[in-house]
Amino acid sequence: MNSLEQAEDLKAFERRLTEYIHCLQPATGRWRMLLIVVSVCTATGAWNWLIDPETQKVSFFTSLWNHPFFTISCITLIGLFFAGIHKRVVAPSIHTHLSIEALEENTEEYVYNLGTEKHLKTQNKNAVMEEIGHI
Repeated sequence: MNSLEQAEDLKAFERRLTEYIHCLQPATGRWRMLLIVVSVCTATGAWNWLIDPETQKVSFFTSLWNHPFFTISCITLIGLFFAGIHKRVVAPSIHTHLSIEALEENTEEYVYNLGTEKHLKTQNKNAVMEEIGHI
């Protein structure tokens, strides 16, 4: 594969990666908003649950029964994590990081190959010039 084809492949890969990341952004934004809303609801419910004087006097399950907002939001948050929301929220970052690593490796190889080709072309040019000079 010559250096021009490698450069075109790298550019095509970069364009496709950019399109893929842009397609993930809206969905990731919605998942992040959902996680933020449920987390705030859970924190608010936990605060109300903790400052209630009845919480200390009754059993754990009774206190959860007395605070349905906290119970439901906590169960929802746990369910979201079991469903993999943490992966959906950071997916573009992971894809970008892995792709950058792959691009760095390929770019280093491309630059090395390009340098080798230039060196070989220079050697061939010098050899041809020497042959012309000897003729």
